[in-house]
Amino acid sequence: VLVAGFDAAPNALAAIRDGWMHSDTAQFLYKMGYDGIKAAISAARGEEIAGRIDTGHEVVTPDNVEAFIEANGLAIFM
Repeated sequence: VLVAGFDAAPNALAAIRDGWMHSDTAQFLYKMGYDGIKAAISAARGEEIAGRIDTGHEVVTPDNVEAFIEANGLAIFM
């Protein structure tokens, strides 16, 4: 049975690292917040904003879990 998750919470990343999970689709929380505030400011100014803002995603696997943790500053939560 292959287990896949969503959101790349620290416990899920640890499970991937420990071999309990196969993968996890990660969202970029900082970028979601940053782009959300940016859009809110634009809307408050009366500017037009996109109906959909893609903040990206990444599939995290045992092959890239350590790099993902490092690149996103998540080691403190592990």
